[in-house]
Amino acid sequence: MSDNPPPAQAPYDAEFLEAQERRLMHERQRLRHELEEAGLLDLLSGPEPTGEGAAEPASAEAPSPGQASAAGGHDVPSGPVSLTAEELATDLRTIGAFLLQEIDAALARLQAGTYGWDPVAGVWLREDRSRAVPWARQELAATTGDQPPDEVRPL
Repeated sequence: MSDNPPPAQAPYDAEFLEAQERRLMHERQRLRHELEEAGLLDLLSGPEPTGEGAAEPASAEAPSPGQASAAGGHDVPSGPVSLTAEELATDLRTIGAFLLQEIDAALARLQAGTYGWDPVAGVWLREDRSRAVPWARQELAATTGDQPPDEVRPL
């Protein structure tokens, strides 16, 4: 593992990099549109929800499913959990903000000439990895130690 800067020349040709930039811009626009349609775009930079409907921060000593909670004495559900509309909106807003940050960071790496460089593993991402997730920061084979498959088979 290394934290070294990338070699001077990326292994990608200009056509690939231009296609990735177009795809990132398209994904950014699509995501912003979907968040706007869901009424969440204006909330991205707004304050976190507070008050009665706000989600409580997780406690470090949360009880296991099926055990009594120290605070309220109620059982923590062990099955599927229902979210309130506000909790779901908060989660979607968080995910949307994260994805927008990742896309913007990938666009910045394109401009800086470091797009596709995995500084942790010290390798360039495979083109198929970048095509699959254009905002990817890490080469999966490098993080898992596995060799990438020769072909991807559908489930």
